[in-house]
Amino acid sequence: GHANGQGASRMIINGIAQRMMNNLFLPPLNSEEAGQEVKPLEDTDLIAMLKEAVQESNNELVQANQRNKSDAGSTLTGFMIVNDHAYIINVGDSRTYLLREGTLYQLTTDHSLVAQLVAGGLIEPDDVYTHPQRSQIFRSLGDKNNVQIDDFK
Repeated sequence: GHANGQGASRMIINGIAQRMMNNLFLPPLNSEEAGQEVKPLEDTDLIAMLKEAVQESNNELVQANQRNKSDAGSTLTGFMIVNDHAYIINVGDSRTYLLREGTLYQLTTDHSLVAQLVAGGLIEPDDVYTHPQRSQIFRSLGDKNNVQIDDFK
């Protein structure tokens, strides 16, 4: 794993929370106070807002790593529920699950070598926990700017 993963995760989460507060919650409050109509957001707006918050927080971590000559990194899974819909994002091998009627469903896809091996039928799903390369992931936050972020609804 990455060095200082806990600090990197905290930085990412705080950055996303602050950006979502500024971009999602404050504009309607300011519009309402100014007597302007509050426009409802479309699904694409919400996903774009989440992804932008992750991207900007990632870029901030990349810059901090460059300044500090560090390799701090994090994986991420997150979701936002609006009305009857869940908007999910993920980077790396952190997972989002849904528990429905006693059955657990994995909603996100791991960005890891072992996940690709399972998908290709080369190893069994239970082998991911003991495989010698189980820690090898293809995407994480803090490594480079403009990370690819998966989204699901």
